[in-house]
Amino acid sequence: MKLPSEKNPKGPDFKKSRHIEKNLSGTILKFMAPPHKDPFSASENWEQEPDQIDILNASIYKDDNRDKDINFSHSQWTRVYSSIWGFNGLPIIHGYCGDLTMLVNVIQVENLPVNTSLFENSTFSEQVFRDLDAFNARNLHEEILDDNFSSSQRKWPNYLGPLNWQWLSIDNQDWIYHENQPLVNDDLQLKFCTPIDNSHYLSLDFSIVRSARNAGNAFRIESRVGKKSFVDFINNIINSINLELAPENKTQRKKYFKSNIDQGRPIYLCSKEQIELSKHVMRMWSDNEFIDDSHSSESDSRASKEEVASFINKRVSHTLLENSYPLEEQVKLPNHNEKTFPQNKPEQACIK
Repeated sequence: MKLPSEKNPKGPDFKKSRHIEKNLSGTILKFMAPPHKDPFSASENWEQEPDQIDILNASIYKDDNRDKDINFSHSQWTRVYSSIWGFNGLPIIHGYCGDLTMLVNVIQVENLPVNTSLFENSTFSEQVFRDLDAFNARNLHEEILDDNFSSSQRKWPNYLGPLNWQWLSIDNQDWIYHENQPLVNDDLQLKFCTPIDNSHYLSLDFSIVRSARNAGNAFRIESRVGKKSFVDFINNIINSINLELAPENKTQRKKYFKSNIDQGRPIYLCSKEQIELSKHVMRMWSDNEFIDDSHSSESDSRASKEEVASFINKRVSHTLLENSYPLEEQVKLPNHNEKTFPQNKPEQACIK
C-alpha cells in the first residue's frame, strides 16, 4: 500500500460511502459519497440540506447581487447538497495537504428568450458560460504595478476560465464539464452541469484547495501538492451518479433531440487576450508566501516568464475525461456575438 505524501495526499476511504438521494420536484438525483470531514471544524453544517426540495418554489432561490439586465437571462441558485473532505500526507511530516469541497446547486434561469429551453444545447451551453463569466467578473483584484509591464487595466482576474470545456455522457445524459484555473491563491474549480427542465439546471461544483509550506500561491502549489488523488475522488462520485428526470421533463427533452443533432455541442474557449494576461497575473503572484532559498533575500522570488507561460499553455490544452465526446469532431461556429460576453470575448467551437 502506497504511503500518503504531499505529491499523493490521502483523502477519505470511498468504500465508506453512503447512498445520497435528492428528490427535486420529481427529478431524482442519486450518488455515492463518504461522510463529510471538515479538516478545520467540528461543525455539523455540512450535509444539512433536505432530501426533498421543491425547485419550482421561487422563494428558495438566492442570487449573487449581480446587475440584472432585462436583455439577458438571469440566474439564481439553491443548494441541495454540500460536503467537504480533508486530504493529508504523512502525519507530522506533511499533515494537512488540502481539502475538497462539493456543492450541488440547482440553478434557476429567468428571462430566457421566448420558445427557448435549457434542453437546447446552444441555449444551455451559452447559459453555463454566461454564469461562469459573471462569477469571474465578480472575482477581480487590484493590479500589481510593474514598470516592465504596461497595462491600462485597473483590475486583474482571479481565475482563468473556462478551461477544458467538454461534453460528457453520464448515465445516458449529456453534461457540460469545465474548469476554472486560479491565478492568485489555490482554489481549482471543476464543474459538471446538466439541464433538468426548461429553465433549471443541475450544477455539481468541486473546489480543490491544496496547501504546503512555502507554496502560498496558485503557481508554486502545482510543484508541491499533486491533484490526482483529489481528481480520482471526484471521478468516483461522478461515476456513481444516477439522474432520473421527472416524466414531464423527459417529454420536454425529447422535443429537442433533432435540433440538438443539428446544433452539435458548443464548446467555449478562453480568448488569446485572457491567456496572455493570466500568464502575467500568475507570475506577479508567484512570490506570494514563497521564499526561494537558492537566492538572496533581496532577489526576485517570482517565477520566470517561461515557467509560467509553459504551465498556462499546458492548462489551456484539452484533456478528455472519461465518457467525453471526441474533440476530433469539433467545428468552429460562425457569427458568434462577442458583445454578449464583454468580460471574456471567448472563442466557440462545436462537437457534432
